[in-house]
Amino acid sequence: MRSPSRSPIHDSNESSYRYLIWYSLPIIAATLVEPMAEIVDTAFIGRMGSHELAALSACSMIFAVSVWIFNFLIQVGTVEIAGFYGEKNQKSLAETIRFSLITGTLLGIFLTVSLATFSDFFLLRVMKLSSETYPLAEVYLTTRLWGFSFVFINIAITGILRGLQLIKTSMALIVFQSLFNIILTYILIYKFQMGIQGAAIGTVMAHGLTAGLGIYFVIHRSQVNLAEDLFHVNWSRLRDFLSKSSHQFLRTLALSGSHFVAVSLANREGHLTAAAFQITLQLWLLNAYVLDGFAGTASGLGSKVLGQGKQNTWALITKRCSLLALISGGVFIALYTCYPQITGLFSNDQIVTELVASIWWIIIIAQIPNAIAFIFDGIIFGKGWFRLARNCMWQGLIGIYTPLLIWLWYSDHPALTAIWTAGLGLSLFRCARLFPKIYREWYTKH
Repeated sequence: MRSPSRSPIHDSNESSYRYLIWYSLPIIAATLVEPMAEIVDTAFIGRMGSHELAALSACSMIFAVSVWIFNFLIQVGTVEIAGFYGEKNQKSLAETIRFSLITGTLLGIFLTVSLATFSDFFLLRVMKLSSETYPLAEVYLTTRLWGFSFVFINIAITGILRGLQLIKTSMALIVFQSLFNIILTYILIYKFQMGIQGAAIGTVMAHGLTAGLGIYFVIHRSQVNLAEDLFHVNWSRLRDFLSKSSHQFLRTLALSGSHFVAVSLANREGHLTAAAFQITLQLWLLNAYVLDGFAGTASGLGSKVLGQGKQNTWALITKRCSLLALISGGVFIALYTCYPQITGLFSNDQIVTELVASIWWIIIIAQIPNAIAFIFDGIIFGKGWFRLARNCMWQGLIGIYTPLLIWLWYSDHPALTAIWTAGLGLSLFRCARLFPKIYREWYTKH
């Protein structure tokens, strides 16, 4: 198997700020695969009305929770592949690539069937959608499910490309998907008058084409024969992969559960609050998409240099990624402080924009804690500390997020205030919990 081509920046500069930023850019783009589809749909559908936006909010949360829970395909896949790539272990590299693609495909099929079977339960009983909103949500959800398997194939491909250090290829795929989705969604909504279903069709076709191209590039750039030893299983490596995946699965389950509860509470207050929540969620996570790039660099590149035995280089890379994350948080604080009118891009309903404005201060001050929490996640993923990541998230959910949310909710605070104050508390806890461990690792001699 031919080794993937190296980046144009020489390995000796891999801890430089220039290299780290360049390395992070395609990861930022890759992180936007599913969220970019939601942002595009939110911007287009928000102009149709608040019922349409509330329907999108419910469906987006269902899809997002499904994706987040199984994002170990990216985190574990990247760390494993990057480690084998750094060790130049070609056999293990091929086995892990093949296993990631198969796992992504099977998960996509399983979740598509599950969501199709229980769609009414999620939309009516869990999300508590009104009679006006439910038909719109049903159309969007049913249409998106036709191509939901492609999402998980793309997630697996993202992890593979990150691990193989194929920066340009990853970037090109995501740029293609984003542009194709925006253009096709615009045409279907405004030229063919297909409404919310047009947005779903555009997203499905974008994911499908990107999955096909991604598989082609994985095969031809890495020279992996997917059919070779297809039924041969390295049980030791499989157990290790599943062990790490189970910790990451449980961690993400806790995080996704907090978001699921949040959207359920928002829907209980009506479609206007649900619409406002959808907007605040996108704005809350917007910086997270950038931060995930630096976190991905800390995990993917960090795992690679650890595989080469370069502990000091790892420490320098992760410290500089942390500084870049803090700068990103500061930039978004400045953006949201100077340009609160950004909410007008998503809705022209005055009540909805006023609801968003009522918790704007929480969105602003959360940027720095969110930045630190995200980069710390990337650092511990790169070290393979998935158990620590799991414990931290569940401790924060049970000890901070849930009690704070319940107290604010039953103290008659507005739903959005309760939701995002609890979210801020969870981010602060994650920072405090992980900092001592990472600090000791930075300054301990090996």
